Amino acid sequence: MSSQLGSRMAVHEENGLTIRTFTSQYIPKADPIAHLEFALKYEGVNLPVLSATFRALGAAPIEAALRQTPSGKYTRLIGFYYEFCTGETLDPTIEVGGNYVPALEESEYVTLAGKNSTRWRVRNNLLGSADFCPMVRQKQGIPSANDTSLQHAVSAMVADLPLSLLERAADYLYLQETKSTYRIEREEMPKLARMTRFLGLLHSGGSGSLDELLSEEGLVERQHLIVDPRYAETGFRVSQNYVGETQHYREKVHYICPPPAQVSHLMTGLRHMAIESISLHPVIQAALVSFAFVFIHPFEDGNGRLHRFLIHDLLHRRHLVPKGLLLPVSATMSKNLHDYDRALESFSWPLVKGLARFEVDENGALSFLNGTELADYYRFPDMTAVAIYLAATIKQTIQQDFAKELQLIQCFDLAREQIRDIVDMPDRRLDLLLRYLYQNRGVLANRKRGDFAELTDTELADIQSVFQEAFQEMQDRS
Repeated sequence: MSSQLGSRMAVHEENGLTIRTFTSQYIPKADPIAHLEFALKYEGVNLPVLSATFRALGAAPIEAALRQTPSGKYTRLIGFYYEFCTGETLDPTIEVGGNYVPALEESEYVTLAGKNSTRWRVRNNLLGSADFCPMVRQKQGIPSANDTSLQHAVSAMVADLPLSLLERAADYLYLQETKSTYRIEREEMPKLARMTRFLGLLHSGGSGSLDELLSEEGLVERQHLIVDPRYAETGFRVSQNYVGETQHYREKVHYICPPPAQVSHLMTGLRHMAIESISLHPVIQAALVSFAFVFIHPFEDGNGRLHRFLIHDLLHRRHLVPKGLLLPVSATMSKNLHDYDRALESFSWPLVKGLARFEVDENGALSFLNGTELADYYRFPDMTAVAIYLAATIKQTIQQDFAKELQLIQCFDLAREQIRDIVDMPDRRLDLLLRYLYQNRGVLANRKRGDFAELTDTELADIQSVFQEAFQEMQDRS
């Protein structure tokens, strides 16, 4: 949110930023407290800006304002946010009055139910603690906590499907998701042992407590499942890392991770926020936890895969997806990598393009010159963009990719059954034939004909016909 002066009142959006135009009568007095009150009243809550302002001002002007208007809504909010952001206590002899007011307006922000701060007569409905507190603004695309449309859509898709088909669908979807998560990282398909380990991690989604999962020990254990044992870590990282790529023998930096000294506090705050946010919509909770994790980047390796695993864990934990099934979210992401990158850049771009000062030496090691100064950027992130992105991605996954994969399995089942009526083939031979037919739009390619020399031309023609009919029949039903 940004404000400007103009001849008439107006509000418009520009590059994702809400700009409000005020007439001259709204100009606040020329003192910091008046400007803080104006910001809270008209521009909303920007915790990094508030924190920086409080450090510059100190306690004295705020205590003076509280003594002058101890019951004022905005002076009390300033006192509340001062202590929240700085960790310092204002003069305890100051007594405030007035009705309780919310820290965040529910019409403007995604909030928790909140707990009353008797000290300030403010209902603290923030999403996190001073260690880590994300913000999500109420925008189009943010589902409300009581919106169950996605759960109902998934349930409707699987309600009438036989258990045997769902079991095969689960096996297929878990394998595809494993491949897709590596594809997102632009890696070659890993060897079977690595894929099997990640597959096992996906299958564990939703089990155990969230507190254990997000503990240092729990995350280290899961990181060990997906990285080369030589690079497995015993705890959160102790060195500065970044996300980048080598171009023309130089490092191009895409994202600078928080300094290692901040990681433990951030992860403690993330863990607290994840547990407290159980009342939020499952997709919003999944977005906050998973993207916060990848922004903190607590390990040297495996952060991206663990980030996408956490999405699945929360969706299972919150029962958006039935037990044993999986939404191919990474498959949807991999088909729209530009959108995924843009969501990540909503947080990383301001750092790399202006806020962060850094140097990369000839060995590729990065020195973060003002990492301490930017601590508030990492602990108070605006995660509106990633929440909107994940909500849209999961909706697309359910309505398109998940539905398509289920339909595909049904098509193969129908084709398999009808082909067996023509030739009772061994399972492996039949599966190979089905794959060849699918790859070539229902026709066995001439170069593959020799692989099935035992089939007569008449049998093959009939097989191709029923295969095409099976897929057409399923498409007609949909």
